[in-house]
Amino acid sequence: MPSGAPLWVSSASKLQHVALRRYHWRLHPVLGLVAFLVLALGPLEGSIGALVAVALSFAGCLAIIGFVGQGEASATRLILLVLVDSVLIAILAALYPELWVPLLALQAAVVSMGWLESARVTAILLGTAAMLMGIAGVLAQPEHGLSAFAIFLGLSASVSVTALWSASELPLNAFARSLESVRALVWHANLDGTVSEVIGPVSWLVGVSGEELVGTKIEDVLPAEMRSDWEHQLEELHSIGYTSFVHELNTKSARTVRTSMRLVRVGDEEPQIHGVTVDISNDWLDGEAQRRQASVVKHMTDGLLIVRSDNRPDPVVDQINEPAAAMLGLPETVSWDELERKHAQLSERIAAVLANRIEDHFDYESGEGSTTWARVRVYAVSETLVAAQLSDITSEREAQQLVQHQARHDHLTGLLNAAEFRRQLETRLGQSSLLLVFLLDLDSFKPVNDTYGHAAGDVVLKSVARRLRNSLKSDDSLARLGGDEFVGFAEGLTLAEDAERFRLRLEAACAEPVVVSPDLTVQVSASVGYVIAETTTEVDELIAAADAAMYERKRGKKLRNSVPL
Repeated sequence: MPSGAPLWVSSASKLQHVALRRYHWRLHPVLGLVAFLVLALGPLEGSIGALVAVALSFAGCLAIIGFVGQGEASATRLILLVLVDSVLIAILAALYPELWVPLLALQAAVVSMGWLESARVTAILLGTAAMLMGIAGVLAQPEHGLSAFAIFLGLSASVSVTALWSASELPLNAFARSLESVRALVWHANLDGTVSEVIGPVSWLVGVSGEELVGTKIEDVLPAEMRSDWEHQLEELHSIGYTSFVHELNTKSARTVRTSMRLVRVGDEEPQIHGVTVDISNDWLDGEAQRRQASVVKHMTDGLLIVRSDNRPDPVVDQINEPAAAMLGLPETVSWDELERKHAQLSERIAAVLANRIEDHFDYESGEGSTTWARVRVYAVSETLVAAQLSDITSEREAQQLVQHQARHDHLTGLLNAAEFRRQLETRLGQSSLLLVFLLDLDSFKPVNDTYGHAAGDVVLKSVARRLRNSLKSDDSLARLGGDEFVGFAEGLTLAEDAERFRLRLEAACAEPVVVSPDLTVQVSASVGYVIAETTTEVDELIAAADAAMYERKRGKKLRNSVPL
């Protein structure tokens, strides 16, 4: 039941729900008709007939109360229903004068249901019921009927006018309530700024009552520093007929408001200032906070990506600052679809935090083939908001990679060092024993070093390393043991003739002239020894066997070179 309904209405509604919950509102006219037929045809007489009439009418009243209380009422239905009820009750009252008073009370109860719909409906019901009950009074008690009829009409007219006047006040009251809810004042003032009328939460906003504010000049509620600006606003108002500005009120609360004013002329009267003052304190503070937050986000050195869900099928990228856009290679206005398409892993991790309300930390390489690395922290800001903070760690990752590279590679040639080669060879032997392990030593390298210096020797070593690397397949491995010695392994060379051709290819690559400088070209040779890992998987044994084969190769060359022609 609506708040403000009479207590008896609420109680009757509860009774109807308990005793007559199965009744439908259409049964009410039927009940009235049954009451009329029972009493009009006379099967019951005297007090029994009166009790039946009252009981049936009361049941009909309860049906109407329940009908309205269950929210099924409409103005048209309610009026039609009560009109039928009024006619039947009036006829019963005319036929049985002793029932006139109790039936009148029941009719008043039924008519009061109109208040639950609207004041206009009540006015219509009161007028109609008064007419019918007045006629019934004339028929029931002729000696007093005319006076009763007049009283009913008078009461009906006064109550109907009151109801209609109340209805006309409803829009204004609703407007006043809406002003209360939005914390706004609507006011009129003379051209000099003296308030003549005001509607709204004056006490809450200004600190005085509406009556006290009327007659006060607007500038009196402005802070002292704002009064010069008020003169400017009045000049603008008189110049263009409209102005709007944000200011504080000279009150304890110091609320921030926006005042809009317009010059309005009604007929031949002097123009008036019509103004609206709206409290925007919270909006102003929120706006200031948002501007400060946006400024902080904009000037952050870290990247920030803010995503919200808002119960949508897909999240929405709410904000991305410039560092984040640069790290991810995205524009500063980006959709979730684009983020998913270009950064699937990152979007998956963000979606997981949105769904599970957890915090996630990970390193992320942004973009395909990009060398930009970010350390990402994804965390929930609220139920529907997630932030991803990206710190650029590219330099850190590059430094780590450099340290790791230096730990595994020869600093001069860029080839693997001995320790890393041993690790890789051991791993490969565990996968396949059909490897050719070779060891290479440069011949006549010492004279180059001694004659032209270590710088020239370094050029030779780097050139030889590059040629050897180009002579191997991508799956093969090559390392510098130290000095002018190189070691490596290759797959697919288990036949003797293939292994021999491989040795000759490496030696030929090393024998090509090396341009040390524009005016210096040197030439070295190489001896290659190899062993096929068929009987052992011990790294040291294989390297030692290849080393022995290399020295055997060197001795063979010396013997050939020493044979006289």
